[in-house]
Amino acid sequence: MNKAINTLHLSSIGIWDLGQNKGRESTYLPLKGFVEKGHIVNFITIDKRHKTENINGINVEKVNLPIYPIPKKGFHNLTRMLLLPVTTLVLIIYVLCKYYKKKPDVVYSHSTETTLAAYTIAKLFNSKYVLRMYGFPKFKKENIFHTLVRLDRTISLFLKADLYILTNDGTAADKAIESYGVPHYKVHFLKNGIDKSYLERPINHNLLKEIKPKNEKILLTASRLVDWKQVDLIIKALPFVLEKEKNIKLIIIGDGIERKNLETLAEKLNIRKFVTFTGALEHNLVIDYIKLADIFISMNALSGMNNSVYEAMICGKVVIALNTGDTESLIKNNITGILLDPSKIEELPNIILDILSNNIKKQEIEKNAQNFMKEHWPTWNERINYEIDLIEKLVNM
Repeated sequence: MNKAINTLHLSSIGIWDLGQNKGRESTYLPLKGFVEKGHIVNFITIDKRHKTENINGINVEKVNLPIYPIPKKGFHNLTRMLLLPVTTLVLIIYVLCKYYKKKPDVVYSHSTETTLAAYTIAKLFNSKYVLRMYGFPKFKKENIFHTLVRLDRTISLFLKADLYILTNDGTAADKAIESYGVPHYKVHFLKNGIDKSYLERPINHNLLKEIKPKNEKILLTASRLVDWKQVDLIIKALPFVLEKEKNIKLIIIGDGIERKNLETLAEKLNIRKFVTFTGALEHNLVIDYIKLADIFISMNALSGMNNSVYEAMICGKVVIALNTGDTESLIKNNITGILLDPSKIEELPNIILDILSNNIKKQEIEKNAQNFMKEHWPTWNERINYEIDLIEKLVNM
């Protein structure tokens, strides 16, 4: 192996965005992959208090900035803009003081708030600079107000990186970023991977007894509870499903600023006893829930291409998703899943009932979904190794 590459990663949120082993695997797994290849990984984020820890070989440092994390409500984006100079200065000073004797070969920015700091540090250390983006819901040139309110995003687009690694989340962010003059050869638009070991994973029988004591049909969704995930649409569909199928339960995995509103909505619709909010769960437990579900539902307003949908499909579940973004490249309607026209959301209850009452159709879609993912989707190891190869080539150019 070539010499170990020293990588420095800056982010405004932690490795797991919803707590230890909860949330975004697409951050944690590549970092872990770098460590397993013998490279050095230092991950710096911002938090209320200073803390250092080692997570499976990843050196994590939380830099003290009491105003973080910024509550995602009210004037969240405006607050981010106003705090950008403070965030940038704190990170630059911290890194220069701590790493001036062990300069990184590569500096990553994992969030738009840390882009200016990462870019500046890379220039000062003569390091390679990599911009890592996990998807931009509205990744396009906007009016002057949006440009100012999301100054961090605007800066991230105009500071040129040596390499851009984007998550292929179905929103065509690769085309959008190229519209800002970024050369095509610098942009790598990567799908998140899957773990094919889920195919052989046994049922969690203790969980089965807990969530299906009366052999209920399980509708499942798993995501951050934010407005554009549109979990409210699933809750609003449930009363119509219950008119014809009483032995049913909706389980909502995840947490976020919309949770209280969603709980209130279930109460108002008088269906609260049929809806379970689990909060954020460790990833292994999420898979256990998926294995027990009858239908997995994603009402993402931007794209149905996300980790929980991939995991549901590799576990052989029927996925109902909105036909938004590039979801059609993943789900073929009535073959590998069900696509719902966003303008016909009122059809969701009947689609759910049709799947639950037609076992032959359900089993056929389940088999097709699983086979499609086995044959056409990268594993996490393949995805991670591709990124590591890119970085090794970048450093050794």
